[in-house]
Amino acid sequence: MAALLLCVLLCGLVSLAFALEGPVLPPPGGVTITQDPQCTDWNLDTDECIGRDGGMDLVFTGMDLSQMAVLYWGPEDATAIGLALDCYIDEGGETMLFSPAQSNLAGGMARWLGTTELTYWNDVTWVTASLDTRFTLQTFDISGPVPMTLGDTLGLGDIAVAQVPGDFGANLLMEANFGGNWYPAIWLFDAFHTRPEEEGCVISEFDHGFFYEDVAITGLSATNDGPTRLGDATTLSATISTGTNVEYSWDFGDTLTGSGAVVAHTYADPGDYLATVTATNSTGSVGTSTLVEVRIYSFLPVVLNAYP
Repeated sequence: MAALLLCVLLCGLVSLAFALEGPVLPPPGGVTITQDPQCTDWNLDTDECIGRDGGMDLVFTGMDLSQMAVLYWGPEDATAIGLALDCYIDEGGETMLFSPAQSNLAGGMARWLGTTELTYWNDVTWVTASLDTRFTLQTFDISGPVPMTLGDTLGLGDIAVAQVPGDFGANLLMEANFGGNWYPAIWLFDAFHTRPEEEGCVISEFDHGFFYEDVAITGLSATNDGPTRLGDATTLSATISTGTNVEYSWDFGDTLTGSGAVVAHTYADPGDYLATVTATNSTGSVGTSTLVEVRIYSFLPVVLNAYP
C-alpha cells in the first residue's frame, strides 16, 4: 500500500511537470510560417503540396522563446493526419496512426501509417484496391535534424513532437503504396485514377500546432499609491520577477474586483482596505496583498492677522 501511495504521488508530480498548453497556432509571441515557394509558384494548396514528389517544406521563424519555459511543435492530436483518394477522409484507415516502429525520433523523423482505396482501370475492368499509405514528418534546423519526442511522455497522446530550438523547418510527405512501391500521393492519383464518372480527388490532412509550458510565477508583489483622499482613485500595481502569459485579478477588499497588472479603483468610504491580487498562468496561481488607506482630509481656513 505504501509503495502504491508513493507511486501515485510521484506520478502526479510527473504529470504536473508536463502540463502543456495547446495546441495553439500561433504560439505566445507569434510565429512566421513560410511555405515551400514552389507550392505557391505552382498554385498548389497544402493538400496537393504534401502529396507531390519531395513533399512540402514549412519554415518557422520569429518565435520568442522567452515567452515560454518550453515549446513543442507537431500534429494537433492523434487524429490530425489523414489521406484519402476519393475526396473524403471517412474510412477508419484514412485517419493515419503514429508508428513508433517506423520512426527515427532521435534523427528528427516520425511516420504515420494508414490505408485508403483507389479505383482504377487495369486494362480489363475497373478495380478498387486497398492501398497502404504513410505520412513522413522530418524536422530540422541549420545544424541538422531536430530530434522529436513521443507525445505520450508529455501528456499529448499518440503523436510525436519536436522541441523548438529557435528557427526550424519541417518536411511533410504523403505517400501511397502501389505494387510494392511507394509513390507520392498526387502522382499516384494522377497516374491511376482515370474513372470518368467519378470526379475524385486527393485529400491529405495535417493539422498542426504548438504546445508550451509557461515560465512559473515568482516574486509577486503589490503596491498602491495611497494614502488616498476619499473620492480620489487609488492606483494599484502588481509586479513579478518571473512568469509568462500572466493574468492578474484583484479583490479590492470592498466586495469589488478588477483585473490587470495596473488598475485604478475608487473606494466609496474611508478606511483601511486589504487589496489582494492573484497572478495566474498555466503553471498555477500565486497571491499577495497591499494595504490601502483611504482618508478624509479637512482643510482649516488660514486667518492672517495684520499687525500695525
